Amino acid sequence: MFRQMLWAFLFFIFGATPSGVFAQQIQPNATTYILDIAWSPDGTQIAVAGGYPGETENQSDTSAHGYISVVDVLTNHLVFVTEPASMFTSIAWSPDGKQLALGSFDGTIWIVNALTGERITNLIGHQATVTDVEWSSDGALLVSTGNWDELMILWDAKSYSSIRYVNFNAHTNTLAFSPDSLSIAVGTESGLFIIPIAGEAQTVAGQETRVLNEWVKQLAYSRDGRYLAIGTIAHTSFITGLRDEAKIILFDLENDTVSQEFKSDLGSISGLVWGLDNQDIAVLNQDNLLTIWSISEGVVIETFSASGIDRYQQSGVAYSPYGGRLAFGNALNNTSPIIDNGVSVLSEGAIHLIVPAPSLDKLNAIAALCVRDSVQRTESVSALTRTPLTMLDGLPDFVAQINALPDGAIPAACKADLLAVAEALTFSQP
Repeated sequence: MFRQMLWAFLFFIFGATPSGVFAQQIQPNATTYILDIAWSPDGTQIAVAGGYPGETENQSDTSAHGYISVVDVLTNHLVFVTEPASMFTSIAWSPDGKQLALGSFDGTIWIVNALTGERITNLIGHQATVTDVEWSSDGALLVSTGNWDELMILWDAKSYSSIRYVNFNAHTNTLAFSPDSLSIAVGTESGLFIIPIAGEAQTVAGQETRVLNEWVKQLAYSRDGRYLAIGTIAHTSFITGLRDEAKIILFDLENDTVSQEFKSDLGSISGLVWGLDNQDIAVLNQDNLLTIWSISEGVVIETFSASGIDRYQQSGVAYSPYGGRLAFGNALNNTSPIIDNGVSVLSEGAIHLIVPAPSLDKLNAIAALCVRDSVQRTESVSALTRTPLTMLDGLPDFVAQINALPDGAIPAACKADLLAVAEALTFSQP
């Protein structure tokens, strides 16, 4: 009954059917919905999660199944695709890149081998769909939220045992560990709460932990940890049929105050993520658009088409660890199977990759990260940041400089971001 009621609302982003790699056969006209996307810690792979609700959208429908997939972004090939019995709302990589945690419609957290897709274990504690899940930065803890059970649960990621339960007396939609992993931000229908890691085993969130009274749909910490970006629901009046505006709110954690607020007339915020250097925010909206917002100007600077986004659930959107590329769900008809052959997986399949708001400043910032993370600081590597690019005319020489680096001189994912941004800048020239 629960699944039937929930899926009555769904018009999600969905992915395609890679030929010959599924554990079981999808119905010819089935739609697999991609509900979340996550980059691996090293930026070389993308994991996606979702599911097919079944022909009758009934909880006992045996044709319903989940969807878990990992794609190698450097080679554009599938690492694995599996179809477990349960559908999934969210997915997160362990910091060591070896495991995936998934929030499930069956009320459990699935722990999956990130190389093979095999299930390691299930964490049992929620009484309803798990809406979000995330690892702490050291991989020692997991945290999850449920919708109808109104719970946040903190888990020991080594023993897979529960540590703490917090009840919010409101549906919990989204969460995020603080960068120092000492607290957890939880977005609910009744507001934004900041919950310290330490505390009693079972507590009820109170006014002392609520920092914002909004219907929080999405949230994300800025890369420096100072701000929380919050995306809200756009309410539609049952009487007039009119919809109010959703908001993107920037909450300053140092001063405990709202620093900026942007109104969006594109519907509820279904996905939200910070860009490099905290200069922009990517937002997926209910009206099937991905918008890039400038923080300094408070306006949309780029718009991309998405599809299938629904106001009641999250939609996957994520920047690469080095901030050059953005991945989001791409809706496709499964009657046209997508095979594991390069571009078809990433550009026409379940994942879509773009380079939003390319600039020389972004290119220089990524180059600095590449040098920072290089294993051996050779002269050729250091030269990437010795003279920052200030003119587009210097792009050909810069690209040649990157391509001349020996394999492994800089992280492969960072190199891929550099080349992607450079290519986008080249095509942007008149």
